[in-house]
Order: sequence, then C-alpha cells, then structure tokens
Amino acid sequence: PDDAHTGRMLAIESLIAWGRPEEALRVAEAWNTAAPTDTLSWVALARAHESRGDEGAAARSWGSLLDLHPTRVDVRRLVAGRLDG
Repeated sequence: PDDAHTGRMLAIESLIAWGRPEEALRVAEAWNTAAPTDTLSWVALARAHESRGDEGAAARSWGSLLDLHPTRVDVRRLVAGRLDG
C-alpha cells in the first residue's frame, strides 16, 4: 500500500521512486550514521545502494543488519530474501 512507509523511510523510498538515488543515498547515510543501531536505517541504506545499482554495497548493508540482529528470524528472512534475488 502507498502508506506502508512513513518518516525517513518514506522520504528515501520516495527519492528512489523519483529517480534520485544519489540523494536517497545521502539521506540514508546520514540516518545510518546518526542511528547505527536502528534497523530501518540499515534497510534504508541497503535500498539506496540497490537503487544505484551498487549490489556490493547493498549486500554489505544487508550483512550489517544481520550482524546487528543475528538471532532474529524475521531479519534473517528479510536479508536472505534480498540477497537471494
């Protein structure tokens, strides 16, 4: 649904949708730097890298999210799904 994202995640997903991946990356990097233990900041950073076609950086971001929450099954499924595709 259109209202699935809010706040910073909505801003980043909107920038990606509007074809502004470099700006999305800047916003995601700033968020992740300010809140490195915030799960969504890692998702946003990975999505921004994906939008730029930088699969290596995206994989590292997904991996960092997994490092942050290695025992959470939902996080493991999300990361596995993103890295499998």
